Amino acid sequence: MYPDPTSIVAIALVGLFATFAWLAYQRCAREARAWYADANYVVERPRTESRDTGPKRAPARRAMLDTGRLRAPALRATGPR
Repeated sequence: MYPDPTSIVAIALVGLFATFAWLAYQRCAREARAWYADANYVVERPRTESRDTGPKRAPARRAMLDTGRLRAPALRATGPR
């Protein structure tokens, strides 16, 4: 009438394993989302702002680059010379 104690232990172990596997998956998924969001983070300028005029903005851009808020490709000239 009662289930075998071995099967109860086996079911408990399977449940424990499934719980830890699910927690590990959640952590990996969270880290992957954070990495993906960080890899695609781009500082966008407002549309009303004029083009980068060069030396006037260079120190601020360099500071942003040093703090990691701006990526190196943004230092490239985007307009005609």
